[in-house]
Amino acid sequence: MKINDLEYLMVVAETNSISAAAKKLYLSQTGLSSIINSIEEELSITIFKRTSKGVMLTSEGAEALRLIQEITNKSEELLQLHSASEGMARMIHLGMFPSACRAVSLYLTHCLVAEYPKVSLHCYEVPYKNTFTWNRENLAKIALAGESSKFFNPEVENKNGLFNIEPLYVDNFCAIVSKDSTFFGCSSIDINELQNERLALTDSFPLPQNKAIGHVIHGFQNSCVYSNLEIAKSAVVRNNMVIIAPSLCIYNDLLKEIGLLKAVRLTGFSTEFTNFLIYDANTSFNPAEQFVIAHIREFFETLKNDIG
Repeated sequence: MKINDLEYLMVVAETNSISAAAKKLYLSQTGLSSIINSIEEELSITIFKRTSKGVMLTSEGAEALRLIQEITNKSEELLQLHSASEGMARMIHLGMFPSACRAVSLYLTHCLVAEYPKVSLHCYEVPYKNTFTWNRENLAKIALAGESSKFFNPEVENKNGLFNIEPLYVDNFCAIVSKDSTFFGCSSIDINELQNERLALTDSFPLPQNKAIGHVIHGFQNSCVYSNLEIAKSAVVRNNMVIIAPSLCIYNDLLKEIGLLKAVRLTGFSTEFTNFLIYDANTSFNPAEQFVIAHIREFFETLKNDIG
């Protein structure tokens, strides 16, 4: 039984879905199910009850998860004995909003490899509504979230004072279109002009129930849902579709660099979108984690200078 496998169980419990957890962990659903079955067999208990709507913890599973949380916390403490002297942690868990995940994770990987080659970075694509949960339940000590600037209110989000919430960058929703689109040459588009286009979505963002963008999504007559933004962008190129998302999701993107995709400014609704950092107000960070936080800030400072 591996510590990583126990951490996977916590993600399954948080999502109440093996398939959703597998996507977050970049594992196959079959592989994750095999890990769960192996642990249940080794412990001789049933941790999850399978239902038509997903999975739920059994009473034994709830107790097991409590102990697993303690074990993973103690494991991290044990590893910190080494990190205290060398500034290294075995793995840094980072939850990130979908539009930021690709660009920020690639940037952090490049920086981390040079400074802390023995540190592993595990980046999870986390929907906005789950970012605080991930931090609260220690699934990720650091999270990068995003919310429509119109609805972003740090005092409401942090009413219990459990987190540090640090606004980093105000982005804007844009239309991501292919080179074959009639809108490719436009400098801006009113959202109503796109209603007859086929919309590419992901199963985590943007969501129809999102209060900032939901009404915009409902205006489209046709849509396809993909597992992540990278697949959705490929679909836009191949099938002349459109994505409505913050412009960060196409920043330094290869498909944009070679002229296959373009981000076009949108009008017709409140497009401002605030990216912000979340971390536990009472947690101490080792040097490698401090390095990651500092370079997240550095990434967005660089972004401001590049985009203006």
